[in-house]
Amino acid sequence: MHDRLSFAEAVEELAKMNGLQIEHDASSPMQADKGEDLGLKCLLDAELFYHQQLMEGRNRSVLDYLMNG
Repeated sequence: MHDRLSFAEAVEELAKMNGLQIEHDASSPMQADKGEDLGLKCLLDAELFYHQQLMEGRNRSVLDYLMNG
């Protein structure tokens, strides 16, 4: 049975089918507003992290490799 559920909804459904109850934390990503795209936020955070790492002097050889092959 495939109902096109989100990951969080699928976990809830599986728990319900197996007699389990999921506890929710107010800060949990599963409880985020529907309008907030947590996946996009994660990607942007990763992009920022790797950009900062490449711009540090100690990683210059990595940046040179990426730029020049």
